[in-house]
Amino acid sequence: MKSYSIVDDGKEITEIHWAITLVIVHHHAALVIEAIQGDSFLVKLCDFMPTQPIPISPKEYLEYVKTNNSIMPGSVRVDDLSNCTHDYLFSELKKRYKDPSSMSLKTWVRPKEEIQTILDEIIAEKKNPPLYQASGDVMIGAKAHNCITWAEKKLRKIQIINEPSIYGKIIDYTVGAIPEKHDPTQRSYGYGYGGN
Repeated sequence: MKSYSIVDDGKEITEIHWAITLVIVHHHAALVIEAIQGDSFLVKLCDFMPTQPIPISPKEYLEYVKTNNSIMPGSVRVDDLSNCTHDYLFSELKKRYKDPSSMSLKTWVRPKEEIQTILDEIIAEKKNPPLYQASGDVMIGAKAHNCITWAEKKLRKIQIINEPSIYGKIIDYTVGAIPEKHDPTQRSYGYGYGGN
């Protein structure tokens, strides 16, 4: 059995090749994992956040990072959206992240074993999540993650990305530093990371 990604319909998914997508909306990142197992098309929406809410506007968030960089408990979410459609997935992203007009996406297809390793790690982290720190692990001596550095660590684990963290670009907040905006009604995607 094979299918095409509901995030990027140019990417083919099979039982031996799964897809993983990095989604960034303003200052938040998530991973979407798509897989075929038997007759089922699996979709997992995964992200990491602090257990205590933080301001959601980019301007407020940047101020928060500057004034409150303490380490706090983190929380990992894994939502099962299996057998959903492109439109349903994007409606969920819109509900969760409020303003998808600045959504950036990049999808990669890799061997099942590599992406399964990431999914297993994420599921284990639901029970024992890492610590959260607004600056993430980009500072010297950092011992915690933010949502972006958490997602990037997963992608580095299977050598999807090797570039320095995009988080610094986001913190500088020229959100134009996040390449290409995504219109959820279109299927044109771009992102600042290389690779396929």
